Amino acid sequence: MTAALPGALATDDLRPTAAARPRAPFTLVGLRPGAPSAAQPLPALRDISYAQAMTAAAGHRSDPNQPLAPADLLPLLPAVWRQLGLFPTEDGRAAAIATLTRFAAWLPVNKVTDLRDVDTACATRFVNGKFDGEPTLEHKHWRRMTLIVSWLTLDHLGIVTAGADDGEGPAWLATARCRRGPAGEIPAAQLFRLTDLQRTRAAKARRAGKKPQPTDVLPDRPLTEIEIVAGRLTVAGWNPASRDQITVSWALAEAGAGTGEIPCVRGTDFDDLAAPTHVHLVGTRNAAPRTVALTPWARAQATRVLRRLERAAVPAGATVAYTGRKDPEHKDVQASISGNLNRVLDAAGITGDDVAPNSIRHWAARHAYDTTGRLRAAAGVLGRDYGIDCLHQIALDPVEVG
Repeated sequence: MTAALPGALATDDLRPTAAARPRAPFTLVGLRPGAPSAAQPLPALRDISYAQAMTAAAGHRSDPNQPLAPADLLPLLPAVWRQLGLFPTEDGRAAAIATLTRFAAWLPVNKVTDLRDVDTACATRFVNGKFDGEPTLEHKHWRRMTLIVSWLTLDHLGIVTAGADDGEGPAWLATARCRRGPAGEIPAAQLFRLTDLQRTRAAKARRAGKKPQPTDVLPDRPLTEIEIVAGRLTVAGWNPASRDQITVSWALAEAGAGTGEIPCVRGTDFDDLAAPTHVHLVGTRNAAPRTVALTPWARAQATRVLRRLERAAVPAGATVAYTGRKDPEHKDVQASISGNLNRVLDAAGITGDDVAPNSIRHWAARHAYDTTGRLRAAAGVLGRDYGIDCLHQIALDPVEVG
């Protein structure tokens, strides 16, 4: 998300009556685009199988000049999401389909009959649309990221919807802008932000040579579920020369591995080279050694990469995410892994002062907490004690856990 901080707060909003905390992540219930009224229900998208979606996409690739009608193409996307297991939860996929349904109904009303005509201004109008009242920040974020995921899925199908990018920056980023579509350029406010009072206190502490209070430092917030999907689609379309390393790095981060642990993972650290479900992490000075579970999507990626390494006669004890000559624990190697993950986040349109590679592993910990209701599960993913630091990393308000 490109950062666009809210305007200055009123003086009354800055009174230190209570310690300010980062807002806890929203729930999927709050992200649904709103149920339509009974009098005017939204038409459901056609139910299409993955095979039908691939056949339809092949037809568009063979004739790239034909119109990209939303009614024909948007129903293809849920089939891809289901087949590839891109969404970590069923509720997340249902929420994305609901938003996609809203978008499909909104386009013809706004006289958009070809997806090539959806530009940044058009996407902005949809993201800010008042369909069921004033949209919340969370609604806007979810709509924007759903559009990005939709365009990345169209790119996965080989359906080109955008022309050459005229923006500044390296070639890989220009390509990424085209892949993620017009919604990737929409400024979106940060989900978890600091107040002016918090920023002032942190700056004063630094000037005095002191460490700012944890509540005054913007944390690397957990990614949201729809951002995880955008990251998965982004690595799937990465440069083939480094796709395996980028993909397995993202998959390990989803399991809770830090940038210092990812380059140290070897084939022998997986519980099963043929069908891995867990991986052992060596730990760092801030995280204990531990064995963590891979997500279903990450299992498929790890299986594919390990099989390819085996066919290439690479020893099982070789590192899987790093193929250089330096010691995997060298600080330059960690910086390289961090840089690669930052490029994926940038390519997926997930940017901001509150987003960093650690945001991926913080999502893993938050997902573990949301799934089990146990803070110990989140701490186990991070290799940390389940104290206030763990709450801070998964953006969980202590009030939520009593």
